[in-house]
Amino acid sequence: MRVLVTGANGFVGRAFSTFLHAQLGYQVIGLLREPADLGYPTVQWPSFSNDKELEGVVTGADVIVHCAASAHRPGIPECIHQEVNVDLTISLARAAVHSGCRRFVFVSTIGVLGSSTTEIPFSENTSPSPNGAYAQTKLLAEQELQKLAGETGLEVVVVRPPLVYGPGAPGNFGALVHWISRGRPLPFGCVTTNRRSYIAIDNLVSFLMLSLEHPLATGQTFLVSDGEDISTAELVRCVAAGLEKQPCLYPVPVSWMWRVAYLVRREDMATRLLSNLQIHDAKARTLLGWKPPISMKEQLRKLKDSSCLCNQLVK
Repeated sequence: MRVLVTGANGFVGRAFSTFLHAQLGYQVIGLLREPADLGYPTVQWPSFSNDKELEGVVTGADVIVHCAASAHRPGIPECIHQEVNVDLTISLARAAVHSGCRRFVFVSTIGVLGSSTTEIPFSENTSPSPNGAYAQTKLLAEQELQKLAGETGLEVVVVRPPLVYGPGAPGNFGALVHWISRGRPLPFGCVTTNRRSYIAIDNLVSFLMLSLEHPLATGQTFLVSDGEDISTAELVRCVAAGLEKQPCLYPVPVSWMWRVAYLVRREDMATRLLSNLQIHDAKARTLLGWKPPISMKEQLRKLKDSSCLCNQLVK
């Protein structure tokens, strides 16, 4: 099988494409926006509007796994999210159809369903309620892909992960690892009753592998997680254990943190740290027979090895 992976030098794309190439011996083509040496053939992303050039890149691929996206960060213009998350995704899918590629696996986000849950976890039956341009454009891309699949027969599989963690993870998790590794105090000692779902990078790679070929995945949307919902305080302790560090947790009342978040207009960050976000992923487990191959504790143990390697490289 020949697999084209977009965003192959990103956190998810690199882990997935490296596993395909190095561990399983698949023919992998990495589609990148910036040149990088990944140990297998790569192509720099062509112009967004040049569909013919894009078709030339896609030709010969059996499956496309679309990991590339406009990053979920404050300050990115909405037009960039639209251009990268929607327009480019659909151009790539049309190129897949024209070149004879049979399956398109789209890595979306749990954010298309909302930013938090109450008593009922998110499932595939939850009505979408995206918050912000990133999640809105991811949902629009999902909808356009499903429409294209209905018109052409392209096998579309949509995967909606929550926060993906592991060595080298960017964003909030990467910042958390940085703070804990340096012994910095964190104000989450009282954040013990919220429950959030996460997915280890090894577990997401495992599910994406299953999505490549499983006949029952065609036309489906899946939520996936570790199945270990924990509080923010517990996450800090687990990360610290993986780094073999002592967590420095201060018991700041949750109500105080909400107030500060409102004052500095960072309610979005407070929601991600203080509220619930739980996922019910029974569909992935029953329909495809998927089971997470690694526990959170096992994945976080790899943080220490990654940290030691980084320190050696710095020296």
